[in-house]
Amino acid sequence: ANNAAITPTNVTVRPQTPYGSSTMRPLRVSEAVLFGQRHGKPTNPARRIRETSYEFQKDGYIAPDVGIISNHITGSGVTEGAFQAAPDPVAWFARADGKLAGLTYEQEQDVKGWHLHELGGTDAQVKRTAVIPGDDGDELWLLVSRTIGGGTVHYIEVLTKGIDEAETDLAAAKAAAIYRDSALTYDGSPTTTITGLWHLEGQSVTALADGSKVSARTVANGSIPLDIAASLVHVGLSYMMIPQTLDLDAFAQAGTAKTRPKKLSNVNANVFRSLGGRCCHPSGEMVDIVYRSDADPFGSSPALRTGFIDCDFLRGWEEDMRIRFEHDEPYPFTLLGIEADMQTIG
Repeated sequence: ANNAAITPTNVTVRPQTPYGSSTMRPLRVSEAVLFGQRHGKPTNPARRIRETSYEFQKDGYIAPDVGIISNHITGSGVTEGAFQAAPDPVAWFARADGKLAGLTYEQEQDVKGWHLHELGGTDAQVKRTAVIPGDDGDELWLLVSRTIGGGTVHYIEVLTKGIDEAETDLAAAKAAAIYRDSALTYDGSPTTTITGLWHLEGQSVTALADGSKVSARTVANGSIPLDIAASLVHVGLSYMMIPQTLDLDAFAQAGTAKTRPKKLSNVNANVFRSLGGRCCHPSGEMVDIVYRSDADPFGSSPALRTGFIDCDFLRGWEEDMRIRFEHDEPYPFTLLGIEADMQTIG
């Protein structure tokens, strides 16, 4: 009976969905559970991530595919994951090929956004993931393998927090920002030589020195030189961030504009406390985003900018009209949105 005490002999298990699960450990997120769907054998990497939650209308549990329009992000499958609740709710997944997939997940707001992360360095692969409480939010810890000096090494690395929205001293925040992979920080008396970089021996690295970019250097004998003495320096491997729109589809007089020639006359990037980066149509050449204003003294790094920045985006008439940004510099870059003026034929 439903009101009887549970005993070893009267437990009834009723399947709620037809989807089997992989051996990946499920992630509990608020009132839902994220699990990897079985792909063939349960030991195979999961190619789909499903969300088990209660649905009032059904009076039962459902398990929709949370990546139904982004299944390419999980690629050949994920092997494990961890959930980071703060500062932003993100479920992180290690893919079978060593890449890192993220799912920004806010169930109450129906926010489910996938993103793919390729770490800097030679043959970089994420092997394990873990989230632990930190001093100011949760910290994502990774076991990463790389090829250094012709051999495979394994490092424990932690994802650093971005600039706090409540931060008011943006100059100090920019100098303290760490946007490099496998990075180390020097904080001391001004120096022109950064040592202690044996873990990146022979690698090409870039740095942020007192808020200014240092071009590529090769680590030799565990050190790199600086052109100008600096007291706060972050050194690490560069990585490329690439946000790109889908094909723009403004309404034409005769219907959809997808197959019709289009022309962009103006593109503005809405950024938040950002610096650096380039903008381009995929078939054209990259153009640097200009941040420097009359208030920025020459010979110094420009200040972080917030708001709309005009991108020099002059292209002809084309059917495939997408906007692409690239950023591989040691500065923060947050793209909030894109405003574009587009003309369509027909």
